[in-house]
Amino acid sequence: MNRYTLWIRDRIKESHPDRSARKRSVGELADACVALAGKGGQLFGMNLPDEVEDLQGLHTLACEALAAWFPYLDPEEAEQLATRIRTQGLDVPIPEELEDVDADTLEALCDRLYEAREQSLARLGEVQSGVLSRTTPALVDGTMIPPGIPAQPARR
Repeated sequence: MNRYTLWIRDRIKESHPDRSARKRSVGELADACVALAGKGGQLFGMNLPDEVEDLQGLHTLACEALAAWFPYLDPEEAEQLATRIRTQGLDVPIPEELEDVDADTLEALCDRLYEAREQSLARLGEVQSGVLSRTTPALVDGTMIPPGIPAQPARR
């Protein structure tokens, strides 16, 4: 294995809940799952180098580590992670209790996420038009906001 592959493998292992208490690791692992699945974005702060070997093995390791975080998250954080996994089509198993989310609950969660993200971006002066970043989640007061939240909330 080359140095990039070893470094990424080590970062994934360091982000596992058995070795890290940092909830920031959840977002990093989700980003890694997206990048290692070939869907773009960054992993651990860098673009995926062409020299990385065993992409499938690293992807599996990252998805397993991400799934291991569910028992450590509070219900709202777990639902946010499940929503991100669904919207990005990640190959991560979702606990049964989070599988069946009705449309109203999902819409309410998206509205809350939108408002929290909008407030955070407004505070930073980074409000954008259209759709916000599709690959980079926001971290608002310790809560992961999935990427791709529409710039305008769904209206009934």
